[in-house]
Amino acid sequence: MPAVVIWGLGTTLTCTYLWYDYQQNKPRIGQPAVGRVYPEYMRGVTVYLTQAEQTLLNACFAASLTFALAGFLIFGVIQRQQERVNEQRYTRDASGKSQ
Repeated sequence: MPAVVIWGLGTTLTCTYLWYDYQQNKPRIGQPAVGRVYPEYMRGVTVYLTQAEQTLLNACFAASLTFALAGFLIFGVIQRQQERVNEQRYTRDASGKSQ
């Protein structure tokens, strides 16, 4: 579980850094000679990226989402197991004694 959280935070921070770096530093008009022909809309600003930059940004978003979903799934499984343990711990047998 901690590894998923660490990887999730790492990819989210990387994605956030890339987003703001691209928004501030990439050109607002296409540059076909350099390969900056992929428009990316970023909160009121359209910047043009190369295919490698766009692929990196999309992969980072996908990884962040994947780790977030994995974290919620793992948390749900752990919660369910803990509930089962608690139920077994506090159940009573027919004689009225707790097990």
